[in-house]
Amino acid sequence: MDILTAQEIQTNLVDNTIIKSAIWTKGVVNCGLNALSALYLSKMNKLHSHSYIFTIVDRIVNEAYNVAQHIGDDFDKRNVIDMIKRAPSNYSSMYKDIISGKDTEIDYLNGMIVKLGKDNRINTDENDNITILIKGLSDTIFSDNKSLCDNDFEIIKNIFSNEVLINKLKKYLNSVIEKLFNIGFDKNSFFSDDKNGGLKKLKTVTSLSSI
Repeated sequence: MDILTAQEIQTNLVDNTIIKSAIWTKGVVNCGLNALSALYLSKMNKLHSHSYIFTIVDRIVNEAYNVAQHIGDDFDKRNVIDMIKRAPSNYSSMYKDIISGKDTEIDYLNGMIVKLGKDNRINTDENDNITILIKGLSDTIFSDNKSLCDNDFEIIKNIFSNEVLINKLKKYLNSVIEKLFNIGFDKNSFFSDDKNGGLKKLKTVTSLSSI
């Protein structure tokens, strides 16, 4: 400040809590954007339009907030979500790192939330899952057998970015679900984690309808 003031540049002393809050805000925004852009092969500004993906974003932010609060720091969750919704129309740096064969910064983003969570016994399951998936994706693409090559990666990306195809898939899946309900498939079983129970129910109803 003295050096800048000597050059007639106006300076202000900023409270340390404001600096910490700014660091948390920027870090958590990146936690909610970078990895998911890579995992879902999506431009960052498209993530919030997918309701399922955005529930993951919400859990990532909430876990980070709980960790920050526990260690005495703070940031505005609503501001973070708003910044994520206003993300630029490009793929994240993590996406580009993965397809370029470079090391990602996952350990310093979601991975850091996980570390702080474990150190303080705070649940960070969602951030942990994201960290593991990113590392797995990197290993898969750039392992010796290259089981997922660059061309496959590009094909999958194009599928996800093809809105016409996505809409057709949605209509098809909706029609399948509607047919299941029409033949008596129990809705509670359909959304249950008990997949075997649901299948048994379907077989029973199908057998009865054929008699």
